[in-house]
Amino acid sequence: MQLAKNFTLKEMLVSQTATRNGFTEQFDPPKAVIENLKKVANQVLQPVRDEFGVIVVTSGYRCLRVNRAIGSSDGSDHVRGLAADFVSPVHNELALAKWIQRHINYDQLILEFGTITNPSWLHVGIGGSMRNQILHIGNRGTRVLTRAQLQAL
Repeated sequence: MQLAKNFTLKEMLVSQTATRNGFTEQFDPPKAVIENLKKVANQVLQPVRDEFGVIVVTSGYRCLRVNRAIGSSDGSDHVRGLAADFVSPVHNELALAKWIQRHINYDQLILEFGTITNPSWLHVGIGGSMRNQILHIGNRGTRVLTRAQLQAL
């Protein structure tokens, strides 16, 4: 099923954890989750793809058992299909984060692991109150960033 011009449902459901553990519900999400994944694909992923070229989704929807197995919160936007983690094979994720901060309406933009100037991946969630919250989560904890701080990096 095509969710957006360049994104399919299948790639938003990929989970090594689910495959390894036989969590078959991961691959048959409820209709409400599919609708949410369409929003993520069209409001976040497709605009980033149009601007930067290929991006690779590393985590989209996570059924509750997958989410718990990886140690994430039950309240994660991933459980409702309202978030995606992704990387660019060509561009530094910081460049993508700066662009997202200026062009996309989001609840959370998280630069995850790596360093603040070279994160390992980005998380964008569109659930909640659309706080436009920017975080860096790394080995030394979580740092909240302002829009100006992100742009200055």
